[in-house]
Amino acid sequence: MTKSRGLTAEQQFMLHRIALEIQSLSRDELHQALLDCWEARFRQKQSFIASAKEAGFSFQFNEGIAVMGTAPVYPTNGNFDDMQAYHDSLVGEVRAIFQASYGFSAANVANW
Repeated sequence: MTKSRGLTAEQQFMLHRIALEIQSLSRDELHQALLDCWEARFRQKQSFIASAKEAGFSFQFNEGIAVMGTAPVYPTNGNFDDMQAYHDSLVGEVRAIFQASYGFSAANVANW
């Protein structure tokens, strides 16, 4: 097993395990297995969102990802002012999302 950058030991183990398990699958079987996995993931997400709404919670998953992806990517030019400006813009966008999603006042989100 080769070490992949950015993956935990557990993630590497799972990828290796999956690689071993799929060796015997045909292309069509692999395709169907992937579709089944995505369908199950979609159902879990929908079930979670429905349960959360029933409990009075509201989530906007895609908006947060649209703002910064899965993790913020700061400028790499070494200029602190550019990094701070990027950080400040992310904070502003996330504040706006939380304010709109949860009905927070401008005063509440300004103190974050």
